[in-house]
Amino acid sequence: MYGHNQSIHKHTIHTTLSIHYKFYNYLNHAHVHGVGGQVWDKPVITREKLSIEMQEQLQAFLMDKANVVMSSYKTDITTNEPVHYLKQTKTALWKKYHEQYPDGVQRTTFFTKLEGNKYIYHENLGGLCLTCQKYGYEIFSDLY
Repeated sequence: MYGHNQSIHKHTIHTTLSIHYKFYNYLNHAHVHGVGGQVWDKPVITREKLSIEMQEQLQAFLMDKANVVMSSYKTDITTNEPVHYLKQTKTALWKKYHEQYPDGVQRTTFFTKLEGNKYIYHENLGGLCLTCQKYGYEIFSDLY
């Protein structure tokens, strides 16, 4: 819509006539919504704080050894807390959580809590680390 010549033209008009830059925002608004067009109201987003009961349920679920394995040496840089390795994918954990706590937190809140570097999914939790796996080492229980 706007070409290179028009942007140069705007700049020269702005500098020579000392027209405030917001004037162009007004022109753009009139172009998009029509002259005298009404500005659309932004949707109101309401956020509810989690109840203590829901926080405890979620924390208990995410600390359960059936769902996560806590690292003994690796920590999250930002929170300085140990990293938790998820035993299942986040979607599978959500389904399990929702079955266990049907009136618990919603899906978006659950996935938001799993964001960041604190919770990491690894497929090889029952086995060796990636380096050992790469060089062909095996688990002792599998050797017999």
